[in-house]
Amino acid sequence: LSFARRGAEIKVPTSVEDILLESLTLVGTQIRKDLITVDVEVPTDLPPVLCVPQEIQQVFMNILNNARYALNQKYPESKDQKRVEIHASTVGENGRTLVQISFRDSGSGIPPEIVDKIVNPFFSTKPKGEGTGLGLSISQDIVRSHGGDLKIESLPGEFTTVRIDLPAVVA
Repeated sequence: LSFARRGAEIKVPTSVEDILLESLTLVGTQIRKDLITVDVEVPTDLPPVLCVPQEIQQVFMNILNNARYALNQKYPESKDQKRVEIHASTVGENGRTLVQISFRDSGSGIPPEIVDKIVNPFFSTKPKGEGTGLGLSISQDIVRSHGGDLKIESLPGEFTTVRIDLPAVVA
């Protein structure tokens, strides 16, 4: 419903670290239950992004839930390899300063023939009843509405990295 009512939300300068920590708090119980290790590396001098915090949180939670699913598919039992690495940094691109957040999981990965399709509405690799196929589509729309970009890189059986670039608020 929040996504459907977009436009009424006001973008404010927000700390990516704060959004990440809140997202991890919300999905933390499930991640701990699944014995997944999460490594977070966010520099203290990371500039804020101009965003609707709840929308970016929705994106982060969707990515974390997808990573959780992929890790549980690859490692149904407890494994040390069940990990998600989250890194944030500042990058320059085409004269803009961006905050780049990458989520990398060591899960089942995505076959190359469908990696470009997974952001399409209603496309899902999950069994019927386990996913709507809307998560990444909505996430991509949210990131684009914030002037950013969402990219996915994957190697089947090895890893998936979802990278989000959002314009930084620079003084």
